[in-house]
Amino acid sequence: MMHEKIAWSNQGCIASISSDGHSVSLRNLYCNSATGLWVLSHGEEAKLIALSHNGYPLKHLSWSHAGTELAVTDILGNISVFSLVHAINRCTVSRRCAQGAEDNLSVIVGLAWLNQDRSGPEGARWVEFRGELHSISTAAELLTHATICADKDASMLIATYSFSKHIRFYRARVEWSRQTFMIEHIKTIGDCSSPKQDADANELPSSLPYPEAQLYHLEMLSPAPDPRNKETLPPLLLGFFCNYPHQNNPASIVNEPWTSIARWELNCTKPTLHPSFSQLSSKKSNAPTSSELQTEVVLKRLPDISVGNIVNTVQQLNLGTTLAFCSSDGSIEFRSRPALDLLPRDESSDKVSGLTQVGLGFPQGDNCLHAALSPNACAVVTLDDGDMASLRLMQMHQGYLDSPLSDDIMEAVAEAFVIQFSISCSGYGNYHDDLSATMQLFREQNLKHADSTQISTFTKPFLSDIHRVISLNIDYSGDVKTENYLKNGMHQRTLSMQLSLGDRGSQQHRNLSSKVAFAILQLRWAALSFAMGLKLSTIGTGLSGEADLRRTETVRSFFGIIAWTLSLMNFIVDELFTLAAAIEDTSAAENGSPNHDMLASKSKFRALLNKTTDIELLSVYKFQSSTPQHSRSCLSLNLVCYASTTSDSSAVSAPKSRSNGPKTRHGAN
Repeated sequence: MMHEKIAWSNQGCIASISSDGHSVSLRNLYCNSATGLWVLSHGEEAKLIALSHNGYPLKHLSWSHAGTELAVTDILGNISVFSLVHAINRCTVSRRCAQGAEDNLSVIVGLAWLNQDRSGPEGARWVEFRGELHSISTAAELLTHATICADKDASMLIATYSFSKHIRFYRARVEWSRQTFMIEHIKTIGDCSSPKQDADANELPSSLPYPEAQLYHLEMLSPAPDPRNKETLPPLLLGFFCNYPHQNNPASIVNEPWTSIARWELNCTKPTLHPSFSQLSSKKSNAPTSSELQTEVVLKRLPDISVGNIVNTVQQLNLGTTLAFCSSDGSIEFRSRPALDLLPRDESSDKVSGLTQVGLGFPQGDNCLHAALSPNACAVVTLDDGDMASLRLMQMHQGYLDSPLSDDIMEAVAEAFVIQFSISCSGYGNYHDDLSATMQLFREQNLKHADSTQISTFTKPFLSDIHRVISLNIDYSGDVKTENYLKNGMHQRTLSMQLSLGDRGSQQHRNLSSKVAFAILQLRWAALSFAMGLKLSTIGTGLSGEADLRRTETVRSFFGIIAWTLSLMNFIVDELFTLAAAIEDTSAAENGSPNHDMLASKSKFRALLNKTTDIELLSVYKFQSSTPQHSRSCLSLNLVCYASTTSDSSAVSAPKSRSNGPKTRHGAN
């Protein structure tokens, strides 16, 4: 049966069911404002979920692909769906469970989310319809496990396991117009009892009296690209048969837990006729042609894989080409799909494929019952038997931490994070808090060995490459319209990552890169708020989409944004004048006279503002403040020369009115 008690959504919410099944807690990662460290929040009970099931124990939960809806099931098979759109720790009922008969014949053994972007039935938000897999005549035919995956032809593959130890394969299609399922039985495998432990893999004699292991988990993998070539891997069924120590035969000397993974590969073949059939006359033979023969599904049993512990969580990564195994002893392994081999660490920095390849991995943790990997698979939250949640982040293996990392390894790690960040931006949710936490831990671990130059070897390539890889154009200085910039969500994500890398808590100042990101993000939100306020103020005015600024409540709604923008502008102008004075003092000191050619000094300052557009050059520009021993980076100079900041400022201070409507004065010019 399904037993997923903890899950991490693509929006960052971590939902978990208590050990007694009577409550659901919601958690998330957050950055501590005092220390700047990413930590796991305390569990907040979602009382609405437990109340919706009338006190029946909860058994399973699953997030939608977008991470905004949570499906919860109980021991009777009731399903409820909750929406978390406005906040990651506040849920509302999206679908109430229909209370059925109190028996165990409706227990849910398999659950999967369909593609929510696909068009469904019109009218109702949730529609329930059913299809029958097969009839049940005996209790041995009751199902215990089921798994569902998508196939290439827009159909679903379903595999079931029953008390009779039979595995049945089905192909199902959803007929939305008729609100029904088209189900086709493909194959049946009989006597799928637990495979014996691999003696060669575990170095144990085959004559030992091994006990019979029980099926713990059934996982079906969709077709996926083969990382070894350009072909497509066929669907694959994995059966995890686990043996617990308390089930061991007293006569056996094997007292350690182990898991044996059985594998079945589904291949579709097209039957062919013998060439002699083509010589027969079509009038004398009614035999079908090769094109008329139905496709046949062939099941191929692959060699079993043995693991020396209990695998309690399986998660698919990288489009199903990589599998993550979380075990009861706290260990986490990443394996490739074709042969389930462990992903090796490659010290070569010539080619980077992922975080594990450059030397990052999870440290050994405590025993756990359930585990959930983050959307980017660089953080994990585990639950023990006391409902205690623990957070672990990926870090460099111990062998890399004993000495300073070379510049090549630093750059390789930075590129690995760039790859993972790009993948997260292209998927559902665009969540990268787990990446920020992992990168922060990597930086802190290497500070004791590396100097500021080596740390910049890691941060500078990362920040520059995340803009380059996602093909982000942030130069809107020549564009009169600012809608393109305001609607660009990728710019906000890259700036958020840039901001988080420079956050060291309230006790330390941010670096210049983080300050620039913070200021631009605030300007962007001010511009968006101003634009939304103007749009809302046009409702009911009858002014062809123009805001009615004659109303008092309309003007008051912009007070906060305008006051904040004016304060920022005052800060920028004040710091620029301070910079000009510093340049004048420097020129006077160099020429030995305090009044020497002040006009030339001011011209030098104006030329600096006009010509200096390289953000990396500006980031290292420093000037002397009133205290000779203290120097600080000029934030205002970066903001003035940054093209997107100009777009934000113009969107707030002088938004454009529609060309076909009357001109109306807006905001603070």
